Amino acid sequence: MLQKEAGRGAESRLARVSELADRLRQTTDRIDAVFQEFLYVAKPEGLAPEPVEVNAALRDCLDLLAPRLETAGTALPRRAERPRP
Repeated sequence: MLQKEAGRGAESRLARVSELADRLRQTTDRIDAVFQEFLYVAKPEGLAPEPVEVNAALRDCLDLLAPRLETAGTALPRRAERPRP
């Protein structure tokens, strides 16, 4: 709505543009608050980093994506590096 009103050029109503911009700011502030709360709730406590087998994780990702890749007519070569000692 803001883009449409601003696109009217000289015919645009400043009060309407201001109202729509304020509404956009309020909506953005609400979205930000929801995301901040989500990040707070989703943050695990007391977890220590642990080693991950990258090749296994990549294989799992490729297995998950395989149907989508086939549908798109795409394939990814599977060539895993050997684990380092």
